[in-house]
Amino acid sequence: MEFYEKYYVTVIDEKWEREVKSLSGGQRTVLKLVWMLAVSSYLRTPLLFLDETINNLDADTVWKVSEMINNFVKQRTMKFYTVTHNKEIQDMQIWDEVIEVN
Repeated sequence: MEFYEKYYVTVIDEKWEREVKSLSGGQRTVLKLVWMLAVSSYLRTPLLFLDETINNLDADTVWKVSEMINNFVKQRTMKFYTVTHNKEIQDMQIWDEVIEVN
């Protein structure tokens, strides 16, 4: 069960206030990511590890989200790791180092 299904959670956007369950899958993905970043910031975690987090987003949104994550990590003393099988994301080169596992 998703967090927003258990509790009454709403968002306010250009369509005014609405329930999270009315958001698209991509919008919910971004919302979950923002939630993870907020918790990470609050807890001051030294590490951020994302596994296939943004693979289902369109290329434009991936760029925006990767920029947001990049800025978030740079503002903190933290290590950032991500796992992806998505070729489009791999081609964006939004990382400092690549580790390939065969």
